[in-house]
Amino acid sequence: MFISIILIAFCIGFFSEKINIKNDELVTNIAKWSFNSSNTEKMINISNEKIFPGSKGEFEIELDATGAETDIEYKILVLEEKNIPSNFEFYAETINSKGEIIDKTDKYQHFSELANNKLFGSIAFDKNNQTRKIKVYWFWKDENVDDLLNIKDGTLVFNENNESSLDCNLKIEIIGKQI
Repeated sequence: MFISIILIAFCIGFFSEKINIKNDELVTNIAKWSFNSSNTEKMINISNEKIFPGSKGEFEIELDATGAETDIEYKILVLEEKNIPSNFEFYAETINSKGEIIDKTDKYQHFSELANNKLFGSIAFDKNNQTRKIKVYWFWKDENVDDLLNIKDGTLVFNENNESSLDCNLKIEIIGKQI
């Protein structure tokens, strides 16, 4: 009987030690992950120049998972679309580290629609292909300017913050998570 108690105590100690070793192995084998963007400002200006109906342009959102040892999932969220004329068109191309276009979207009237429907994805772990550039193209269709710029009776109308409706920009958030 005494020998069985010692044998049981030895087995319990052996198995609990095994479990601890496995837990230690799990802790030491967690993959590192890294996710950044060179877009340091949350506010993206549509253009650094004055725009008008018939104008077109582009801006970039850069994603960088260099240093990650696992796949990364990303999503672009639109927090605010400020004074974007109603007849804008947006579309985007996603370009990998090798310069290859890996996705091209349809045209959307609102940037938030584009972001919600197409500006998300994953970056697979591949040491030579861990960056993405999302090139967003915009075009302002030529229509009646007074209707589009909040001009009434020849006067530019200001919003509640006394900001001119000529300031057009987007406020975004880039979210990345390890998968």
